[in-house]
Amino acid sequence: MIAELSALLSSSKAAYDIAKGVIALKSDVDRNESISKILEILLSVQTQALSVNKIAQELQEEKHELTRRVMEFEKWFETEQQYELKEIATGTFVYSYKVADNPSKPMHWLCPKCYQEKKAHIIQFESESAGGTHYLCPNCNMEIKIKHKTSNPPSPDYGHGGPESWMGA
Repeated sequence: MIAELSALLSSSKAAYDIAKGVIALKSDVDRNESISKILEILLSVQTQALSVNKIAQELQEEKHELTRRVMEFEKWFETEQQYELKEIATGTFVYSYKVADNPSKPMHWLCPKCYQEKKAHIIQFESESAGGTHYLCPNCNMEIKIKHKTSNPPSPDYGHGGPESWMGA
C-alpha cells in the first residue's frame, strides 16, 4: 500500500507541476500538449487512487475479521475458566462446570471433543438401565456410558444419576 500511495502522490505532483507551467506557455500547441499530459497523468492518479482505496477496504475487512476473532478468543477464554477436566469413570473424561463460579447455574458437563474445538455443548442424559447411565453430546453424538457401581448407585436427586454421583459433590 505504501508503494501505491507513493506512486499516487508522485503522479499528482507531476500533474500539478505541468499545470503550473501551462500558464507560461505562449503557443496553443504547447498548451494542448501539456493539458493532454495532465489528463493522462490524472487518469493514472485516478487508477492509483482506486487501487489504494481497494487495498484500504481489504485492510479494513481484515481488521474487522481479526477483531471478531479476538472477541471469540476472549469469550472462549471466559468459558474455559468456568470448567475443569474431570475423570467421571475410569478412562472417561468430561469438562465439569465449577459450581463455585456461579452457584445459580446447575452442575453440568461439556463434551470433551467439542470443548477441544472451542464449542460448549452440554452432555445430555439419554437413558438409564440397571447396568448404567447413558449420556450423549447433542452436537457430535459422542456417547458416554457409565456403569453403576453396586456400592454407589447414581444419585436420584440429580435426575438420572448425573455428575454429582461421580464427582464427589
